[in-house]
Amino acid sequence: MLEIGVGAGNLTRVIAEFVPQSRITGIELDESLLPHDLPDCRFLLGDAREFDYTTVLDGKPHLLIANAPYSLLDFIRQCVLTRPEIVGAVLMIPERRMTDFAGWCMRFGLPGTEFDPPATGWHLVVEKGLPLSR
Repeated sequence: MLEIGVGAGNLTRVIAEFVPQSRITGIELDESLLPHDLPDCRFLLGDAREFDYTTVLDGKPHLLIANAPYSLLDFIRQCVLTRPEIVGAVLMIPERRMTDFAGWCMRFGLPGTEFDPPATGWHLVVEKGLPLSR
């Protein structure tokens, strides 16, 4: 599993707990945010747009997950569409960007008031390439 925009590791922690057999590689730009309580995860420090994904993914299939800064959405979408190692993806996107993700399945939405600090508008969890049940 590849996570872009690990931040403090909130999503990483949930995945590690509920899918303990997963091998998570996370990429984060800000070293001060990285969690130190997830020893089974591999964290790479740097700008996600500058990594050599042939090396990072090592030719193995990966699920990409991201609740990353929205400025990375175009890059993340391109990774999903062009990297054969990325076999599926689950992302959080602002509702206003849903047209950029045509063909993706919207799973659920959250109003911005649910975030801390609060955000504007709705935010959607979308997926592509996964056989998730409804």
